[in-house]
Amino acid sequence: MAALAEQRGREKAAADKDWGRKLGGRDKELVGRTKELDKQLQGADERNKALSKLLAETEAELSQANALWQRRLDDAQSEWGRQVAEVEASWEKRVGGALRDAEGRLVDEARQRYAQERQQWEHDRSDWEHWRVRLQEDLDAARAGAGLDARKGLAAQLAQADERTAAERASLERAWTARLESSEAAWVQRLETEQRTAMTRLEECRQRWAAEKAALEEKWAQAAGEAEGKWRRKLDELRSKWSQEQAAADSAWAARLEEAHSRWLRERGELEHGAAEKLACAQELAVARYDALRGQLEGRVAAISEQLAGLTAKEGKKEAARKELKQEVGKVAAELTG
Repeated sequence: MAALAEQRGREKAAADKDWGRKLGGRDKELVGRTKELDKQLQGADERNKALSKLLAETEAELSQANALWQRRLDDAQSEWGRQVAEVEASWEKRVGGALRDAEGRLVDEARQRYAQERQQWEHDRSDWEHWRVRLQEDLDAARAGAGLDARKGLAAQLAQADERTAAERASLERAWTARLESSEAAWVQRLETEQRTAMTRLEECRQRWAAEKAALEEKWAQAAGEAEGKWRRKLDELRSKWSQEQAAADSAWAARLEEAHSRWLRERGELEHGAAEKLACAQELAVARYDALRGQLEGRVAAISEQLAGLTAKEGKKEAARKELKQEVGKVAAELTG
């Protein structure tokens, strides 16, 4: 019985060792496949990191492009502001020059007309002095050659001539003063007209520059918006592509991992089923061998029992013979002593 149990233990240990070796091989294979899947997942992670880096670089390029467009827009605005300031300064300079020229021309013309009027007045005065001298000479001559009445008539004529000369002189001065004031008013009106024209042109230039500046700003803003939209669309496409690839990779790796896990479970189940069948077969064989050995052992035990019974019977006979011999020896000893 002990030998049979020991043999069954050795067979069971051998079967367990064989099954453990096979399961260990399968476990090693599964570990290798798991490591391979981990490497592939690590590669996918590196690819995701590369895509993330690409997205970061794209966002950096987008921010740089936005900064460049903003800098260009600021430069254009400063350039337009400088040009507008230069144009305003130029127009102000031209207006100031026109005003100074108009004032100079007005002053020169007034001086020239005043010189002409003064020259004419001096000429008229010289003529009047000449006429007065002649009249005085005539008066002196008349005084010398005529009587008191003639002298009174000449004095009256001289007084009338003086009054007429004074009246003509006052009328002439009023006329030239009116002409000078009219000329000055005309020049002032012309100067105001030129000033209004210059201010109108300056305002039109400002409006035109403002419209061009607004159009340029709108153009730059539209270009910046288009560039930003382009980069945003590209970034969205990259993100969508990266998300799709990541989802596809995750799905593929999940499917592969699920398939590997299912295959491992199926193979493990097959191995366990095969090991269980082998163990059942081994147990059946062991039971059959145990039964056979038990039958043989029981047969041997029965034979040994029969032999022991025979030996026991022989021992009984020997014991009876020994007792008889003891009795006989006792009798002989008694007879010898008696």
